[in-house]
Amino acid sequence: MKLSIIIPAYNTEEYIGQCIESVLNIKEIENEIIIINDGSTDKTFEIVKKYESKNSNIKLINQDNQGASVARNRGIKESTGDYIYFLDSDDWIETGSFEKIVKGIENDYNNNEEIDVLVGKEKGFSEFTKIETLDERIPKELVGKIISGKEFMEKSIKGKFWNVRLPIYLYKSSLLIENNIIFPIGRKSNEDEVFSINIFYHTKRLKIVDEIFGNYRARNGSIMSVLNVRHVEDIFENAKELIET
Repeated sequence: MKLSIIIPAYNTEEYIGQCIESVLNIKEIENEIIIINDGSTDKTFEIVKKYESKNSNIKLINQDNQGASVARNRGIKESTGDYIYFLDSDDWIETGSFEKIVKGIENDYNNNEEIDVLVGKEKGFSEFTKIETLDERIPKELVGKIISGKEFMEKSIKGKFWNVRLPIYLYKSSLLIENNIIFPIGRKSNEDEVFSINIFYHTKRLKIVDEIFGNYRARNGSIMSVLNVRHVEDIFENAKELIET
């Protein structure tokens, strides 16, 4: 099984090294690391270029600044793996988790239980408070269960653990490609929510696992730390699309 890790990068020279190193630490799994430099004006491109020159599994794509959605869509198009994982360039992967996750996928496949989407957990680190947190809102009784994406969406909204943060999900590539699922272009925020709703709508087999996939960094300048009027408008727009679906 091959894993494609897609990383959009924009002006994260302070963090991109840690991000890449965490992915390079994945052992015993065939993988490709697709990094899309989204018109960075700092040294992000140069840093990634050095890593690419020393690691054959890293592919660097350079584009004018067009936003994370365009960058991720380019990554999907260029990917060749069986499963896709999205990671932000200022975040990092949990050491040792993916080796366990892939073994689980292979066991499910051998038992004729091929999974469309895996759902894990994510640790958060705030540069404001220096506090580390772990999101464990998903009920323990759902761990190990295989349900549909629609059922997961319904349970997560009712149970108040709705989370569209991409690094807690691992997607089967064919699910995205066969259903032409991409990130919406032109939004200022909440692209992840529209993408996730579309994913869950088409997902027949979703499995929740008790593994930490990634580590999220809350910092000044990160997309998730900004809330404005346009953000609120997008939330209402997403809700409308969900109802119409």
